[in-house]
Amino acid sequence: MKILLIDKEGALYPHMRNWIRESSHDILFAGDERGAVGLLQGQSCDLAVLEVDAKENASLGFVAQLKSKWPELPLLAVGGDRSSESAIMAMEAGASDYVRGPVQPEALEEALHKLAPAGAGTSPEPPERVAN
Repeated sequence: MKILLIDKEGALYPHMRNWIRESSHDILFAGDERGAVGLLQGQSCDLAVLEVDAKENASLGFVAQLKSKWPELPLLAVGGDRSSESAIMAMEAGASDYVRGPVQPEALEEALHKLAPAGAGTSPEPPERVAN
């Protein structure tokens, strides 16, 4: 499965480092909205994972922008806010699902399996993680 990881503040990567290193998925990285749009215009992805902050309208606006330009692209929003209000706001903006951070590999794989388009090649079991 080809996954676009949009990590504009570098907050997702440290929590996902081992998962990314050991993942059987093809991971593309974008450090900002412009980079993400450029990647999506140049190639197809099975889904996108991005950090959202429900208190920051810009991140919710970017979710809405992605959904309007690529309506078929599943968007997995990752947020540090543990309130259900943040999840609701992200979903209303266009996210397909929401995972509360810090991201646990098992929760991420579960969400990816749920969102993966048919035939996207998800692995049956998440790879075992190695702690640093």
